[in-house]
Amino acid sequence: MSLFFWKKDVSRLTKSLHHLLHEVAPALPDEKDDLDDEPDATTNGSTPPESPTSLDEPPSNAATPSEVDVLDVDATGRVERLLTKIRRLVCGTPDVPIQTDECAQVVDMLLRYHVMERLVHPDLLVQISFEAQKSVGAIVKTMVHHHPAAIRPIVCQVSFLGRLCQGYACSATEVVLVCGSMLRDCLDTFDDAISLFLSKMPSEFDTLVNVACTHAHFDISSDALTNISCLLTHHTPELDAECDRLFASYQRLLTSSNYATQRHALQI
Repeated sequence: MSLFFWKKDVSRLTKSLHHLLHEVAPALPDEKDDLDDEPDATTNGSTPPESPTSLDEPPSNAATPSEVDVLDVDATGRVERLLTKIRRLVCGTPDVPIQTDECAQVVDMLLRYHVMERLVHPDLLVQISFEAQKSVGAIVKTMVHHHPAAIRPIVCQVSFLGRLCQGYACSATEVVLVCGSMLRDCLDTFDDAISLFLSKMPSEFDTLVNVACTHAHFDISSDALTNISCLLTHHTPELDAECDRLFASYQRLLTSSNYATQRHALQI
């Protein structure tokens, strides 16, 4: 089916991906299956569904759905094709600039039907191609930087940030780096995400420190260190409040036997 058709029916495009992911990827704890109840988005974009603020977040150890079904070849191919088309609409291409109205509608639909929460699950990312993984990363980056007001309620949640941190446990290097990059986009853009991470996600911070100290792959340990730098070089009230706990953990980096890790930690 041509991209031209999908560009004239972006609502159907995003709903198709939602239905497909709904069968295989878990939602976040507070997600509601409102596909059949929501009206179709209009081309000028509409307000995304309300999400809880950081003050309403459950603790980071709250139970979350964690299993993703194994995709068959047909489902994998459909996800990858849909991602390619959505990336073209949201991010544009060198030859085809972004069409503002169509992009706004796609963004609205991706948020309305909780597609982004499912797409960033590491167990789903590991089953799709590297190009499709990069498409997910590019879509998140574009939405964070060009549609911050719309995506902020989604990404500034313990459950969403925690799902990105789960990527560091993945055995596939490319998935770890894509998840790390998406986490960095959120931290670089939203002070709320940093505040939430520092105050309510102690185990995830320790995970970043552990990866930076012990991971054998230099690119992955450097990625974790870069995200630690994002967290500790933005001044927030939570950084002051949690200083003792954070730097007790950070001490591991300063005393690391790995020279590159120790040097990077000293630079931070």
